[in-house]
Amino acid sequence: MPTTLIVLGALGLAVWFWFDSMQAREKAVSGARLYCRQHEVQFLDDTVSLGWLGLRRRDGLLHFLRVYVFEYATSGATRHHGVVAIFGRQLLQIRLDS
Repeated sequence: MPTTLIVLGALGLAVWFWFDSMQAREKAVSGARLYCRQHEVQFLDDTVSLGWLGLRRRDGLLHFLRVYVFEYATSGATRHHGVVAIFGRQLLQIRLDS
């Protein structure tokens, strides 16, 4: 019985983490798309991937800090890298390589 509860708890935690990660990725994609549009570069949305995942404390609570990397094009086939940081549920920073 206790083993079953542990397995169900772990499964529930994994499902929650997966949904939370998908929401964070969508926030990163929409933020990067808008940022690229504002800077008049072409956002390549199929290139968004998780570059780093960690835990950070804010107000005494632990939150995930996720750093996504993506590519964008300035002209033609020239590709550059960008970074989006998501802390908890908020977009923290977007940066384009110069």
